[in-house]
Amino acid sequence: MQQGYNRVNKFGGKMTWAWNAPRPGPKNLRRYTVLTNFILPCLIGIMFGILCLVSPLLATVIGVGVVIFLTSLSKPAILFYLVISATILTSGIERGRLFPLLSGNEISLLAAVGITLLIVLTNKRSLSVNTKYFTWAFIILIGGTVFLPIVIYLERGTQLTLNNAFKMVSPIQYFLLFWLFTILPKGEADRRKIFGFMLAFGVVVAVVGLLQGVGIGFINRILSTLYASGHESVAARAGRITSLLGSWNSLGIFMMTIILMCWAVLFEVKQSNGRLLVMGVMGISVLCLIASGSYAGIIGTAVGLFILQVLSKHKSRTTPYLIIGFFGVIILVIVAYPFLRPLIEKRLSDQFQYGTWVPETFSYRIKVWTEIFIPAIKQHFPWPVYPTVPSYYAWQFEESQYILLLFRTGLVGFIGYMTWIGFTIYWLIRRYQRSDGFDRGIASIALTLVIVLVIAGFTNEVFSFAGTIDYLWIMLGLVANSMGKI
Repeated sequence: MQQGYNRVNKFGGKMTWAWNAPRPGPKNLRRYTVLTNFILPCLIGIMFGILCLVSPLLATVIGVGVVIFLTSLSKPAILFYLVISATILTSGIERGRLFPLLSGNEISLLAAVGITLLIVLTNKRSLSVNTKYFTWAFIILIGGTVFLPIVIYLERGTQLTLNNAFKMVSPIQYFLLFWLFTILPKGEADRRKIFGFMLAFGVVVAVVGLLQGVGIGFINRILSTLYASGHESVAARAGRITSLLGSWNSLGIFMMTIILMCWAVLFEVKQSNGRLLVMGVMGISVLCLIASGSYAGIIGTAVGLFILQVLSKHKSRTTPYLIIGFFGVIILVIVAYPFLRPLIEKRLSDQFQYGTWVPETFSYRIKVWTEIFIPAIKQHFPWPVYPTVPSYYAWQFEESQYILLLFRTGLVGFIGYMTWIGFTIYWLIRRYQRSDGFDRGIASIALTLVIVLVIAGFTNEVFSFAGTIDYLWIMLGLVANSMGKI
């Protein structure tokens, strides 16, 4: 007896039911309808209600997670927006405050990577994008700054706490970001959307920072409660702004990044309205940068614009815009000065209170290095001192990327990191030379940002700053994605 049946479709052909299985009878069909339309939703509702009683936050996270998971299977682009938004909105919140052990951006990244792996395993075409850079960079950076230092600590009998372990393995998340933004984008249209979304959240950070600077009460309460940190408490006393990143230095460098991103792609935006929008993003970012009082961010912006001007193929078009932009910034500062005046005057008075030409922030860094960190590094050289700055140290921040590397990873980590920087610059130069249009703009900003961060790293731990370092690795992924198999 033949199983299943055929029926005639509207075009006159036969349509066979899948797997040639018998069509459900009316009784079985009613049972199936009751199960899917009534019983299953009730069970899901009961489980969700129990979760709400146990932990409303956990229930909300699981509910949102299920929706994102189901949506991302058919529209993977949602993962871009999930990771970028979580990076900006939660990376400034200390680990463990919202979720046990992990931060919000780490959870979103792991979820996005897990879903992407599922998509890759069910769609072999997603593997068509590959790059040798990932393999060699992983070996150099992770081997030098994670694996070998951990081996040294274990060999010396140093007890690694959970917090220390997270600090040591944190560079691995950057490779997950790189892989994610190398695999998922499907062409230049996706890369443009991602870049635009990154700029949009740059505006969010700038607006929150400016509102914090002018003293909007509910903004300050949210930041002091949810984004409280050692930097935030010091910033409040010093009249500095931190926005969503928890540190005024992180905010200044991040605003620098947004400004350079805007300038790198300004002339790759075809529509005049879009170009005006990009210039508006630059303007509000400049105001927030000035309000942050970050000398590293201001100097880095000037150096970065110079490098981008050298790399640009539109020098004849960019120079007038640069001049107009310079005077535009002056006008913006004059207009906004009544609101920014307390922040600027407080910053200048703190920096030059002793009547010298050397800013106090730099003098204090030299004191911190010579009295606290360099003696400890010399004592243990070439081995690392400790995975994090011990609580009994008089100052908890190394105030230099290179002091941080020598203190936490020793000479092997320092060499590994500098090798990775050299390798990355070489790779980006090749990608820049072989690209054009919008993709050339992405390669130029990634290359410029690496160079500027190398310079800024002398006085700040910029390669670990929230927001900026995440954006850098996302752009490295977009550069790799634009080249296909390279």
